[in-house]
Amino acid sequence: MRIGISGASGFIGRNLVNNLEKSFPDYEIITIGRSSVGGNYRNIFWDFGTGNVNSISGNNFDFFFHLGWSGIPEYESKIQLEQLESHKELISQLYNDGTKRVFVSGTCFEYGRREGAVKESDDCFPESLYAQSKLQLLSHIREICDSSSTSFVWGRIFYVYGENQPSHTLLGSLINANNNSQPFHISKPAKIVDYLNIENLSKLILDITLLTSFSGVVNLGSGMPITVSKQTRRWIEDLNLDLRITESVGNAASEGFWSDRSLLDSVLCAIEES
Repeated sequence: MRIGISGASGFIGRNLVNNLEKSFPDYEIITIGRSSVGGNYRNIFWDFGTGNVNSISGNNFDFFFHLGWSGIPEYESKIQLEQLESHKELISQLYNDGTKRVFVSGTCFEYGRREGAVKESDDCFPESLYAQSKLQLLSHIREICDSSSTSFVWGRIFYVYGENQPSHTLLGSLINANNNSQPFHISKPAKIVDYLNIENLSKLILDITLLTSFSGVVNLGSGMPITVSKQTRRWIEDLNLDLRITESVGNAASEGFWSDRSLLDSVLCAIEES
């Protein structure tokens, strides 16, 4: 079995590769990106940020995980729109080369400013260029798969945390503040978020893509809403951090959205019954 992965050097990509090696040691892994991630992986050069693309013809991937994306966390940067064509080119080449099933990482930001639990069937009102570009890529994939026998999984990923968290994230910033003996300020303590551990996310991605025939959009979140303040204090306790917390004072009402897991749980239930 031949597996292709873009974004393998990123936070989610590294964990996905590790889980692939553990669960499917006989699978061949090929990465696509600016450089190799090490190990015994062959890398095909592809730079989404500059649009410097390549040819993947003849690789005949059985499955492909498209996690690569440039410009994060600059969600309003023009690079979000400029790189779109290189992502479309990759997806088109994959299906033209015979790949039957592709996983693509979407984002919960596609929903826009929402309140409460959100379902995959809900309308999307993306505000950032990043989320708008993701939805355009989703439309491109749907057009291809609707006219062929191919399938796709669009994983609408919510907030993720885990070991080696990027420094621009909430947990990464918290750990940096602790390591530098600095106080940590929470600007939106009442904001509701949905956090999923990276190990759980990696397993969900692999299980849904490799073990089911599901095709379409699926929320990948915990389904458990929590305020930023509570989540931050939970990490401080769990990781035994020693730092002072301050919070912005303002509207104490909690607002935000989280994943409705009804569809995800039904897909997972089918795996257990098979």
